[in-house]
Amino acid sequence: MNVIVLVADSLRADHLGCYGYGPPTSPWIDAFSQEALLYEETIAAAPSTLASHASMLTSLVVPHHGASIARGTGLASAHLTLAEVLREHGYATASWNGGGQLDELYQLDQGFELYQSALRRTRPSSTPSVDRLDQAVTKGLEWIDGLAFGRPFFLFLHSYEVHSPYVPDPELRALFGRTET
Repeated sequence: MNVIVLVADSLRADHLGCYGYGPPTSPWIDAFSQEALLYEETIAAAPSTLASHASMLTSLVVPHHGASIARGTGLASAHLTLAEVLREHGYATASWNGGGQLDELYQLDQGFELYQSALRRTRPSSTPSVDRLDQAVTKGLEWIDGLAFGRPFFLFLHSYEVHSPYVPDPELRALFGRTET
């Protein structure tokens, strides 16, 4: 079984069609959700990207893994990550992510053969950076296409794209019934 984790950081479920929102704000996510595992109720482990993702990748609560942007501490190498477990079982592992609190400085890259953050060049150095989710998805699909046939994979994609622009284009505001800036 292959594993793909797709994170649109801070994306509100109540404005996605797959969660019952009427206006067509998320056609690609809605289509993808038809074949994916869709969680109907989730609670973030922490109010920050680093701590929440460290919990997702280790199954540990924040006080146990210690990764904290407020304290400037990353994930200790003693903590086993999902990527490490899957890689030990023969999975190819890769991530294209938005950097920032997911930068390899915080050690969330443990177990990934390829870990590319948007804000700086990371391993391997020949891999171009991505800043948008569609770019991350494209890179991920290209990576999957290049894998040996039948090799299982774990692909982790992440974007902060929802964070900006803070004032979207008028046609996007209209989808939400908003016209003022």
